[in-house]
Amino acid sequence: MYNTNLSASKKSTTPIYLSLVVFILICFVPALANSAISKADATITVNGYTGVYDASPHGATGSATGIGGADLSAGLDLGATFTDVPGGTAYWTFDGGTNYNDQFPNAGLNKSEYALDEDILYTNTSFSNGVLMLMKGSSIIACYYPTQMQEYAVQNVISYTYEVGNDYRLALYSEYWGQTCGCLCPPGVFTTDEFFAITDSPIYNDQSGDVDIVISQKAASVTPDEQYKFYGDPDPKLTGTLDGFISTDEVTASYSRISGESVAGSPYKISTVLSPAEALGNYDITYNTADLEIRKITLTITAENKLKQYSDPLPAFTVVYNGFIDGEGLGDLSGTLNCVTTATVTSGQGNYPITCSGLTSSNYSINYIPGILTVDLEDAAINNNGDTFVFTAGPTITKAPIRLSAHIDQLDTNLGDLALARLTFVLIPAGGGSNITFADIPVNSSGDALTTANVLIGVYSVNVTISSGNLYWMQNLYGEGLLVVVSGSLDQRVTGGGWIPDTESSNGKDIFGFTVNYNKNGAPKGNFLYIFRGTDGYNYQLKSNSWAKGGLSFTADNKAYFSAKSTLQKINRASGEVVSSDGSYSFAVEVTDSDMSRVKKADSFAITIFKENGTIWKQIGTASSQILLGGGNIVIHSK
Repeated sequence: MYNTNLSASKKSTTPIYLSLVVFILICFVPALANSAISKADATITVNGYTGVYDASPHGATGSATGIGGADLSAGLDLGATFTDVPGGTAYWTFDGGTNYNDQFPNAGLNKSEYALDEDILYTNTSFSNGVLMLMKGSSIIACYYPTQMQEYAVQNVISYTYEVGNDYRLALYSEYWGQTCGCLCPPGVFTTDEFFAITDSPIYNDQSGDVDIVISQKAASVTPDEQYKFYGDPDPKLTGTLDGFISTDEVTASYSRISGESVAGSPYKISTVLSPAEALGNYDITYNTADLEIRKITLTITAENKLKQYSDPLPAFTVVYNGFIDGEGLGDLSGTLNCVTTATVTSGQGNYPITCSGLTSSNYSINYIPGILTVDLEDAAINNNGDTFVFTAGPTITKAPIRLSAHIDQLDTNLGDLALARLTFVLIPAGGGSNITFADIPVNSSGDALTTANVLIGVYSVNVTISSGNLYWMQNLYGEGLLVVVSGSLDQRVTGGGWIPDTESSNGKDIFGFTVNYNKNGAPKGNFLYIFRGTDGYNYQLKSNSWAKGGLSFTADNKAYFSAKSTLQKINRASGEVVSSDGSYSFAVEVTDSDMSRVKKADSFAITIFKENGTIWKQIGTASSQILLGGGNIVIHSK
């Protein structure tokens, strides 16, 4: 029902008009007093949405259709839209309409502005017999007034309806000047052509509802790239790949790894943090991982080259490290460094590798580079102590047996084996001619070398050197001397007997006896006997057996030298039985008759016993360092 309490100023009229209106209203009321036109329902179709997040807004879709297929979608509000997961509920409403502009093309009426509920339109028309109003819902659409009636107050509208165009009602105002009356024209009294034409939209019932807008998460992933670095280096830039994210969300990745800097602890997992957080809920994200590997770096350990001489101790080996990262050193390695060489204290001249090992590390690949130990010849000095003045065996003899000997002294305290040396004696004739060379003469462990030869009368310079090809010794001081050989007398001879102290003998002494002279041809002859008591329970007896290749010579300083072939017998001390006998031995004896005075213990004696191959079997004293007799004497006889 439309209710209004509007007032308007009354115009002065005559009772005749009022009676006419009342009459008209009364005559029309009975036929249509209870007719009603209800709002129609529009056909509403609304659909929800189901899809995967795509960063676009999504909402309901639908349509509203009225009578005759009229498109009423303008009155359909589909509700909110949703962009992010999980979506939401779209509440839709349909507004059936309350206010439309009408047209009256056939009535010839003056249609003016009107408003809802409170105001009514006043127009002057020539139409009579009442006030007729077209209603839509509770709104006044248009009014017609009787002839010459203007600005009447209209109150208490009675909702009498009459179907016109299916959805409009016609109402007749019931009160004029305080009198109530109401009627509606019966069907057929007025036609739409005669009265008015309806061109506005129909009136529909309002509707509402809701649908689901379902937005599911979009599949996406982040995959860090595999990385590596070398121990001690800074980390590389961590990178990766984003897949499935929508660019407008501006999703970014921050990569990090588990802390640690050792090779043993690697690989280290690389993980990802994505942002912005408000965008991530729209994605079903697979977080992949990767590894950062720390690789070993090369540490080079180089053995430093060293130099030493034969018989010197091995030097301390040192190394150079190359490849440690800043702040690290030997203390960051495990194990113990051990450097060795194939050379020994007694190795000869040459180059020997120095190799190192023993250190390990989980962060370094250790590369050992060998060094070189160079062994050089040991320094030695040679002292020539051989004959200097020798007589031949007689005035007609042109050669004399001479004794060539020398002694080697090592020049430092790291004693080596002097027997590894060989000496070469060179006699250089003062009057010219060819040199006489005696090469590779063996040296005993005491450093003495001895050889004999028959040399022509003359004056010679003697040069003694270490033989070439030697790997152990080099001379810093050369052995030099002078040898004079002159004609001698056949009457010279030497005799002697007694004992000399010997620490290698079981009773501390060796005994000897001899007599040696020249035969008529100037060759030596005689007898020689030497007895040594071994610590092994045997006596060793050396006896001359041939002077054919022997020699006898005398010097001007009361010294004599003689040599011969001999037999060495090994005799059981307890039984006297001869265990072995070897006639391939030889000997050389040097003696001194001290001023030919026969003073006890003033004389001296030295002996060297040679094996067949020339090596020394036993030696007591040397030519330059003879042993004083413990008893007995030595006599050099001469005219």
